[in-house]
Amino acid sequence: MDVLSDAIGTMRVGRPSLSLEAAHSSWEKEVQTFQGAWFYAGTTGRIRVTTPDEAVITLQPGDAVLLPHGTAHTLVNATDGTAQFLSGAYRLERARPHPLFQDLADLVSLPAGPDRYPGL
Repeated sequence: MDVLSDAIGTMRVGRPSLSLEAAHSSWEKEVQTFQGAWFYAGTTGRIRVTTPDEAVITLQPGDAVLLPHGTAHTLVNATDGTAQFLSGAYRLERARPHPLFQDLADLVSLPAGPDRYPGL
């Protein structure tokens, strides 16, 4: 097991949620603060993820992003057509923190690439 999966497994409460979302042109979604961690993975098109402190990541197909502290954020379709992406969340028990989560940024990018992050 990789260290990120171990950290989430230690703190997770209940079952994670996962859905495939479609974002048509001009689509935008405001996501509120959450007592857990959000994650997204691009499948087609481009989705821009922006936090209130103006951290920005644009997901391409195969890219993933983790918001380990449940930070509020905005999702925007950054293509002219429809973009699709996986959206998921883990509810986390902050009373049992894993040391890794204390050191992670509010927005963690995991760009796609051959042979990158084989443990994930």
